[in-house]
Order: sequence, then structure tokens, then C-alpha cells
Amino acid sequence: MPRSLITTVLIALATIGGNAQAARGPALPPVLATTVLERAADQAIVALAAGRDAGVALDDKFWVFDDASIAGTGTIYFVTPTQSVGRLDDSGGRITAGQPAAVLREAALSELRDQLGPGVTVRGRLLRVPPGRRTAWISIARQAGLRQGDQILVRRSGIPIARGGVEILQGNAALATLRPLVGNALPEPGDSAELWPAPAAHRQARLNSSVLKVEPGDEGSIVTIVGTAADGLEDGRLVDLYRRGKYVGVASVVAVSDPLSDARVIQAASPETPEVGDVAMVRARGGGPAPLGSHFSRRRELLLAGRR
Repeated sequence: MPRSLITTVLIALATIGGNAQAARGPALPPVLATTVLERAADQAIVALAAGRDAGVALDDKFWVFDDASIAGTGTIYFVTPTQSVGRLDDSGGRITAGQPAAVLREAALSELRDQLGPGVTVRGRLLRVPPGRRTAWISIARQAGLRQGDQILVRRSGIPIARGGVEILQGNAALATLRPLVGNALPEPGDSAELWPAPAAHRQARLNSSVLKVEPGDEGSIVTIVGTAADGLEDGRLVDLYRRGKYVGVASVVAVSDPLSDARVIQAASPETPEVGDVAMVRARGGGPAPLGSHFSRRRELLLAGRR
């Protein structure tokens, strides 16, 4: 039977996920292509030709396709080694045996989140915040690849106002403990929440942070950033600063505290003055090379001075 475009895309995603895992050893794909074995005539229930041996688990989501579109969606509620049974979200009148289907393996989502590219992380919003403001239910959880113990950063208008850790995971929400970062704003429903540090930064042994305060200094401005010794900050560690993707400068950590730390801007290597809200990317230990933007800025200065 010809597969729909949506089916092809899902199968491609499964192949990509499997290839990304190849270097670490065999792994089950996050999206499994399968077929409908049977449809209960008088119930919104379907049997699928993939089970526990293929990595299907209770509460996994599935899609059934026809030649043009999605014929039905649902949730797995019974699994055997070779088959699974799912309950459709609606009547699924167009679904018959033999139609292509796909199952999203919830257990693989945490692996997918670790492969996210630079600047990308798992994001959601605060749903409920008790009066004490020390905990909050957030709209990202196990289905988004979140894990117990993950760190969460809460932002308002792009500025971090609190951080915390995931304590309880549910299918579509999580309870996180919160700790304020600023004195003039407390978390409230609607504030954005994100997995922190971002997966790509974590892979590179870096830390994506933000500038919360800037104080002028004779030897260079002092910027206050989110991060502590537990996050890997230490005296002398370098921090690259960006604004809307443009390189602003570099600073060196001079004081590590909790929950915030300070870094002094290196004026000779910083073409612009930092501002509150700038992105602060803490380099891996050992420093590493300066970002391309700083090289280009220096090259431009040399050219303007008539040097080649």
C-alpha cells in the first residue's frame, strides 16, 4: 500500500534517530513504523503489529494513516511481546486492517532531547504556582524527554527570574522546586520554563547563561550571570557575551556565589559594552578559542589600521 507523506516523514525521523545513536551502540528508533492488525468493529480500539520487543510501552502515542492524511490518533494501553493495543482518541471510522501506523516511543524522547542542536532546548510554561512560590507545575515532562533531577530555568520577557529542579514527573506535566534569582519578580503562571543547561551546551561542557546586572568598573564592567560552582563556574573561566546573535565581548569569572556569579569584561577583547539580557555562554574548562565573531572584529580593526 502506498504510504502517505506523513508516514514517510515519520519513518525518516526514525531512521535519523537510529543513525544518531549508532556511535553509541544499537538503539531502538524513537518512531516505529508498523501496521494495523485489526480494528474492533464496535469500539475505538486497534491492534498494532509492534509490541514490547520493538520497544512499545504503555501510554505511548500512535498514529494511523490513510493515503492522504492522518486517519486516527490514540494511546497504547495493552502490550504483548509482539503486538500492542491502542485506544483511539475518536471513533476512527476510516481505519481498517493493513493501514500504516507509527508509534512514538516515549522512552526514546530523553535520548532525542540530548541530540538537540545549538541554541535549542525543551521549553514550556508554568501552569500552577502555589502561594509560597517555591514550587510550580510546568507544562513539560516525561513526554518531552524531561528526567527527574533535571534543572529548569524560568524566564519572564527573556530574563531569568528563578531556577529549580524537577521533583515529580507525569505524562504531560512536572513539579519543580523553584529558587528566585532576582528580588523584584516572583514566578507566576505563564512564565516560560526551559531545560537548563541546553543539551548542546551540556554536550560541549559549556553553560548557557544570561546577564542579569552590569556594573561599570575601571578595569572592565562586572556582569552578574546565572550560575554557581555546582554548575561548573570557577575563577578565571571565560564567558562569551552575545546580543541577538552578535558577539559583544568576553569576560572572566572573578567571583563565584550562589545563585549568581560575577565576571569581569576583558575590554581589549570586547567590541561592545554588555547589557542586561545579553546571552552569556560559559566556555568549556581550559578556555578554548574565542568565537568567530571576535576574530572577525579583530581582523576588521587591523584592516582599518592599514595592517594585513
